[in-house]
Amino acid sequence: MKPTIARRIGLLLCVWLGFMAPVGVRAGDHDDTNTFLVATYNVRNWLSMTRWDRPNQPKPHREKTAAVDYLTGIRPQILALQEVGDRRDFAEIMDLLRRQGLVYPDHHWVEGADTNRHVAILSQFPITARHSITDAGYTLGQHKLTISRGVLDVTIQVNPDYRFRALVVHLKSKRPVPEMSQAAMRLEEARIVRRHAVRLLRAKPGVNLLLMGDLNDEPDSAALKAVRGREPPLLYPLPAVDRQGRAFTHFWATGGRRSQIDYLLVNEAMRAEVVSGGIGVADADGWNDASDHRAVYARFHAVDRDPAISQLVPGQAEDAAPVAQVPTQSGWVWVASLAGVVVVILIARRLGWYRRAS
Repeated sequence: MKPTIARRIGLLLCVWLGFMAPVGVRAGDHDDTNTFLVATYNVRNWLSMTRWDRPNQPKPHREKTAAVDYLTGIRPQILALQEVGDRRDFAEIMDLLRRQGLVYPDHHWVEGADTNRHVAILSQFPITARHSITDAGYTLGQHKLTISRGVLDVTIQVNPDYRFRALVVHLKSKRPVPEMSQAAMRLEEARIVRRHAVRLLRAKPGVNLLLMGDLNDEPDSAALKAVRGREPPLLYPLPAVDRQGRAFTHFWATGGRRSQIDYLLVNEAMRAEVVSGGIGVADADGWNDASDHRAVYARFHAVDRDPAISQLVPGQAEDAAPVAQVPTQSGWVWVASLAGVVVVILIARRLGWYRRAS
């Protein structure tokens, strides 16, 4: 081929590939504007605390950068957070995300009995009502206690016709407590969460409810069973796995143990809106540089659907096929790109720009 002919073919190829390039997707991208992506993530002590025997030390810059990069790969439109520090720490998280193009105009931060670690939510959609509770208590033996981080409860209006109640919780950890059972404390907190969810579901039948957060216990634990309920209204944990089919969301480095303790749970009404194949555990490289937790995410249709059409069955891994957590192009995109190359060559031959050597 002559140089001018090569340039013409090259121009056509550039135009075609430039058209196809934007098709690469992240977890937060979707071709259906009537859906939205939600994620829950424990950012692991994004606060000032004693570190390396030095008091009042912030979360290391390297961990902060890794956490922001990790969340940028997911690009959730609604983000529930646990282990957030004070309001300044929360503002820092929002600012760092904003610099990466993740802007959340609405947000809510809650302080419970634990004044160091908080739960929060960030939303790209309006939060139209706040119903959080922070003073719910329980008795354990001779001790009167209050739920550590409260129950964050907001109404989010995704579009004029669709809204849902979002609950964010962080139950008592498995760290031992003098004179008390940490498991019993967590179970009592789970019961408080359950009672709150049941009250709102009975007060507003048909409401869409999404409960998310770090429940600090395994799927078959007493705490999880308490939150889910034994009789209606039930809450259903979404069956999230990563790209290797692994469900763990927390890694305890000291004991070398992986466990599933972070969840998204939905009621019957909102279960019908889960997008098939839109549930996952984000497993991007370097996740453990940011936190000891991995984020759990799910995509939902932003329209009320008949619960009878829900295809989700708790525990079915087939419904939990994760989407990509980093910018990537799917197989069909590459096929389309290859087809485009062939088309360009055929056009070039048709115009007489290219002829096979005889």
